Amino acid sequence: MKKSIVTISLLLTAFLPGKACGPYTPTHNFYMMNVFGYEGPRSLFYDQVDDFWKAYTGREPEQYSDYFSNNSEMLLAAARQKGDREMTTYLNFLNQYTAICEKIKETWDYPTKEELEQHAATLTSMHTAAKAYKGKRLKPQYVLLEMRTNLLLGQAEQNLTVWKKRASRLPAGVFREMCRNLYANALLKSGRRQEAAAIYAGQGDWESISWLASGATSVEGIKAMYDEDADSPVLPYLVEHFVNSAQEEFDLQEQYDFTADQTFKPHVDKFIALAQGIIRERKTKNPALWQTAIAMLHYTQGKFSTALKEATEAMKMEGPQRVKDNARCARLLAFTRCNKPAGKVGAFIAGELDWLWGRSSVNSAYEKNYYGRMLDRTMIQNLYKRYAEAGNANMQMALYALSGQVPGGETENNPGHSNFGEYFAEMDSHKAEDLIAYWAFLQSTPTDAMGRFAVKHIVFKDKDYFNDLIGTKFIAEGRFADALSYLSKVPLSTVNGQGISFYMAGRDFTKDRWLQRQRLDDSELWGDTPRPDVKSNQKIAFCQDMIQLTSAYNLANAKSRPQAAYTLASRYFQSSCYGDCWYLTHYAWTCTDSARTQEKDFAQQALQLLGESALSKDARLRGKSLFAKAFVTRSVGGSGQWYDLQPEGVLLNGEAEIKAYDELALFCRRKPKVMAPYVSRCDVLRRYMASK
Repeated sequence: MKKSIVTISLLLTAFLPGKACGPYTPTHNFYMMNVFGYEGPRSLFYDQVDDFWKAYTGREPEQYSDYFSNNSEMLLAAARQKGDREMTTYLNFLNQYTAICEKIKETWDYPTKEELEQHAATLTSMHTAAKAYKGKRLKPQYVLLEMRTNLLLGQAEQNLTVWKKRASRLPAGVFREMCRNLYANALLKSGRRQEAAAIYAGQGDWESISWLASGATSVEGIKAMYDEDADSPVLPYLVEHFVNSAQEEFDLQEQYDFTADQTFKPHVDKFIALAQGIIRERKTKNPALWQTAIAMLHYTQGKFSTALKEATEAMKMEGPQRVKDNARCARLLAFTRCNKPAGKVGAFIAGELDWLWGRSSVNSAYEKNYYGRMLDRTMIQNLYKRYAEAGNANMQMALYALSGQVPGGETENNPGHSNFGEYFAEMDSHKAEDLIAYWAFLQSTPTDAMGRFAVKHIVFKDKDYFNDLIGTKFIAEGRFADALSYLSKVPLSTVNGQGISFYMAGRDFTKDRWLQRQRLDDSELWGDTPRPDVKSNQKIAFCQDMIQLTSAYNLANAKSRPQAAYTLASRYFQSSCYGDCWYLTHYAWTCTDSARTQEKDFAQQALQLLGESALSKDARLRGKSLFAKAFVTRSVGGSGQWYDLQPEGVLLNGEAEIKAYDELALFCRRKPKVMAPYVSRCDVLRRYMASK
């Protein structure tokens, strides 16, 4: 509790979400229950206090804490400019108070005895000044200061009197509500738990409710709270906590070798029995809460038909609208598990999704609110699987477009902004023909309700982006003529707007990867350093080159065919995920890349062609081809990175690599005079030959 109140009192920082380190995918398995209304970490009263200082200063800093940085420099400057001595005095008191709060909060450097004595003296002086304030304009702030100092001086019980005599008579506003929060703290300390809980719940003070209810989260604790007050304001929190905890336990069962049925199910069964009994007793004015909890608990156990009936019943019961909305979400989740989204069923689902879409918004932590989370969960966890089973690629891609675009539908989900986003990854998993059909779908008026829902809400419909994506997909599939028909429509401005343009401007696909590494310093790629613009779309030039080379290869005679095969092999490998010009076939690269099932295996195609050129009667071309074949085989067999460590004494991986280096070593021994210098400098070959 102390932590909550001190945090509230500081009003210094907004809790913004951080980016986790690690290869974590976005969450779609959101908690199903949210009856308390908590929407993520954010300082209580944040928006109201922010509005107050914004109106006073006429400024809106980049972040809320800037108001109070450097001893409230921004606020004091505004007060001095206005000649507002009254506010200046108050801000100096506030700075002293926040400095003490910073000192006494949980840190390694706890205050010394002398510092604590100094803090007490300062707080006492501030308390006296707050009580002595006779003005009207800042009376709410000074009453709040009085109650804050009471709390830190260990005199919280005095806030009962302060509230009754002064704070309760303040005009409605954020400072009165902050006083009321401290009054709730005093109520709690005096044993009046339910009264305190009512205030915390009414203010949406999740942290204080969590602290207050921390000893009552078990089934027995919930029953005791119910017995004390059948409609205790703590019960929605406790029920929500239990249901979401149960969901967490059953999720663990799916992810790990862990049997929730044996460990947590008895508690769930006991809770369900309690909830059913409470509904039968008819003492509560909120039976919908308990029925919704029962439905969600059965849903987490895979009892979807049962959950559907229970959630439908919960919607008819008495309870707050927020609880009934939870029941409606539970019904939709269960319904989409029990039914396929087609015909009249699809129309019903689309209507429910539209309702969720209309209620979705960004909460204070820049994340989806409850309705947005349930919309996301329904689409990705339930409906995506249905469409995947039906082979409906259009709706599979559309659902991920909507997932990234929610909440609100105001922000376009541009897959070009992240080549590691789920929407792009979903599109990237399909063939070019699927993407052509999807683009047509986005321009259409679908005959089914779910299709219309998707097309109506998807904002990003950039034809240049899709032409580039489809053309690039065709390249990766080895369909170069088809690729040209789409890439020729892409303006150069689109190409220069892509991250890969940096590599396109600095690399040449006609160079042999096994003879030269085209290194670029991309350490400052995302900094302020301007990137060079490309003068032409290299993908178009590559397609034209591949069409010409393939034709020359097909028409070549026995004498010229080996050289044609070698040149074509060089292009295939250079544009593969192992080459320097990977940007011709993909939008991103990692050292763990490999050929994808829906694409042509360019590296294997290169090996096949090199096998042909290695049979050339020209000894130099034969040696060059064998060297290239060994290089390609080794590149495919390992990542080629410094940390791709081999066991001690092991130089090559697998039979294919050994065979390729055996052939190259044999050629070098038999034809030492025609062996090119780059072959003799190959450290892997030298070590391999030495080991033989």
